[in-house]
Formats: sequence, C-alpha cells, structure tokens
Amino acid sequence: METFLMYFVIILLFTQSFSLFLILLMYRRSRKIAPLPLSQISLGQPLPPLHAFSFTRNKKVTIKRLIKKPTLITFITPNSKPCKNLLDDLQKFNQHYGSEINLITVVFGGEPEGRSLLRKQRVPGELIWDQDKKLFTSFGVKETPFAFAVDENGVVKDKGFCSSINQIEVLTSSFIHYEELQEIIETK
Repeated sequence: METFLMYFVIILLFTQSFSLFLILLMYRRSRKIAPLPLSQISLGQPLPPLHAFSFTRNKKVTIKRLIKKPTLITFITPNSKPCKNLLDDLQKFNQHYGSEINLITVVFGGEPEGRSLLRKQRVPGELIWDQDKKLFTSFGVKETPFAFAVDENGVVKDKGFCSSINQIEVLTSSFIHYEELQEIIETK
C-alpha cells in the first residue's frame, strides 16, 4: 500500500508540474496574440528629438530631421522571422511609394546581427541601429515588428503591429489611397 501511495504522489506531482507548465505556456502565448499595449508615444503627439546611429549614413542622426515627408518608422529585430518577411513587403511598398513616403527601419541588436541583415537582405529607406534599445524604450515598443506612421511635421498619425503589406496599408492609409495599394497586395 505504501508503494502505491508513493507512486500516486509522484504521478500527482508530475501532473501538477505539467499542468503548471501548460498554464505558463498558454499565458505566454496569449500575450503574443493579444493586442499590443499602446506605446508611450500617443497618436497626435510629435516625435521627441531622438538620436541614433544610421547604417545608411554611417553616422549619428536625429530621427526627427530624417522626416521631410510622411514616414513609416518600423521597428524590427534581425533574427525574427516576421521581421524578415516584413522587409520583403517594405521593399515592394518602397518600389511603388518611395517617392511619396519615407521608410525608416530601426533595428535592435548587436552590430554583427545588423550588418548580417544588411548583407542578406536589402532594407529600403533609412536603416537605424538601436544597439542599446534607447529608441525602442523611448517609443514604447514591446514587440516587433511594430510601426509608426508619422506625417511630414513629425506627428504620429497611426501606430501598431506591422508584419504584412496589409498592415502597412492600414498604417499609411492617411497618406495614400487604398485602391492604389491594392495592386501591390494582389501581386504578392
């Protein structure tokens, strides 16, 4: 009888541990699926004068000075598959609307990852390296890929998760007409 109770307790502990593991896994997954919390920069608010290193210009720049026309600022991490897929969509978008809308891509990670990304994939527009996550923190970005649509005055018009051409269209809809972008979506 004691052996039976001992095995029963062991099985009970194992099932409780496994159940706790599954609950934690579900909680983690629900955080990724749930809508992202609003970032620290609100709609209608101007961008703060933030400085960062530009891979494109190979020097430190002020983000606000890069904005001379409507701009889509995307935040990515080099090792994220959705972020890598987004770069293909940004490339397509830039081919059609590069003259109307600036693209700024902010990459978080070490310099080797950023340089590796540049060698493997062409990144349209301005490429900013955020080594110490200062821009991610200042913008309040929690997960990637995330984007901000900013007008020519540096005021945030829209923001949100951005992992496809459809989401790019939603974010930039105040700058361009949906019917024109539908062609890009259909050719994908």
